[in-house]
Amino acid sequence: MAYSNSFGEATRRTVLKATAGALGVAAVSGTAAASDGEYDPYQPETIGKSSDNVSNAGYHSMGAIGSESTAGRPENPHYGGITEVRVHGDYAFVGLFSSRDETDGRGVAIVDISDYNRAETEADLDQAEMTVLSFFGNQNPGTAIMDVKVSADGNYLFLGTQPITALFGELTTSTDSDADSTSGTNTGGVVAVDVTDKGNPTIAGTFDAFTTGIHNLFHHRIGGNDYVFACKDIEYAGDAGMYVFEFHRDTGLLELVNRWTVPEEPNTDAAPFPFFYCHDVEVQDDPKTGTPTAYLSYWDAGLQVLDVSDPTSITRIGRFEMRQAHFATPAPDLVDGKRVCIASHEEPSGDYDDGMEEKSNPKSTGTVFLVDADGIYEDPSVTTDLPLLDDWTWQNATTIEGVDDIEFTDFALSPHNSTVEKHVDPRSGAVEFYVHQAHYHGGLRYLNIDTGDWSLVETGWSRPQYDVPEASMMEGLNATTPNIWGPM
Repeated sequence: MAYSNSFGEATRRTVLKATAGALGVAAVSGTAAASDGEYDPYQPETIGKSSDNVSNAGYHSMGAIGSESTAGRPENPHYGGITEVRVHGDYAFVGLFSSRDETDGRGVAIVDISDYNRAETEADLDQAEMTVLSFFGNQNPGTAIMDVKVSADGNYLFLGTQPITALFGELTTSTDSDADSTSGTNTGGVVAVDVTDKGNPTIAGTFDAFTTGIHNLFHHRIGGNDYVFACKDIEYAGDAGMYVFEFHRDTGLLELVNRWTVPEEPNTDAAPFPFFYCHDVEVQDDPKTGTPTAYLSYWDAGLQVLDVSDPTSITRIGRFEMRQAHFATPAPDLVDGKRVCIASHEEPSGDYDDGMEEKSNPKSTGTVFLVDADGIYEDPSVTTDLPLLDDWTWQNATTIEGVDDIEFTDFALSPHNSTVEKHVDPRSGAVEFYVHQAHYHGGLRYLNIDTGDWSLVETGWSRPQYDVPEASMMEGLNATTPNIWGPM
């Protein structure tokens, strides 16, 4: 957890939760590359440190049910990978990518964070502890929990699951006692979980029929009904795209009501590029019109902005052209009267044979874009091309003398997920917007949206590191420390 002294007293009482960096660094702990005096993109001298205006406030390893001090120390880790975190009120919901011995069978951790929400002083923060209340079990040992979203009332979780064999590197057999079993059905989908009782989560419904599963999803209420927008990412027999389900709370039914794909045809030559890959989605009631609006990251098809006010009849209203559109999120409110969003690359390691190795900028660690989305509803009958306001890159070899390239290792240097947060100074009423940017091995970066010249300015960072057992490292994706997945 981290907070920045420069953000004002309101933000000092708003504790940031960052998967892997604070709630579960045990999943991705490892050793960083050593420096031999030459340029090293890993910047090992900053690992385990933070900028002067950021302090790490707490840590829970997800080792067991209980508090930080009794169940969450680094020497008592979760064995396996940790993915998404979402927060609702006094609770954080943490997805577990994999769950090996000695912590088999886990799918989601439910964490009480009320101590941090109620902290008024730094002394309060020093005494605050997170407490794991329960674990919801993985319903299929052959799948990974890739994404977690929570309903607006905090009573339901929606999980995206994918077969482990369709993913990265924790490819195991059911006879391997030290790793995840893949004896479950080789499909994935959407799981709805009732978390009304945070200490006893129960399954509410499933839709489990996708060959390579659901990579990311989002829940949003539209017209008084619950909808789940789910990304079936990898093309397999023409089934990629964004699937829309209506969730019926009375029966637990996840009813498929629509599927949307980009109108353009993907390149299916031997070296498929551009690579159309439906990756992630967030939905917001638009701050100007109130219209439910989806921001869909579609890899080389770029960012797609959709009017989803009628989930059964979706209209594309905006597009931002980019490659490797991995994640996008709108600002929670108008920024100086303007509708803006953040979109970012993910830079793969280059060892793929499906077109993803063609990076947008192979000499950089990936870019975060500040996008002007103001025109999306000016004429809903057309698709508006969205202009770029600014971009930010953590490290770029083209700007460093004597450096020819940056070496990628299993996504280690990429930006990953982000949030845009509105900070109001309680004394002056001044409003500022910050991008809280997870950056894998780059840690957690704070970017201010400067409306004077519409720029992204880094104002703080944290690269927390905790000493965990080597056996708890995440296999397949990345074993660097830190490896921040997402802030919330």
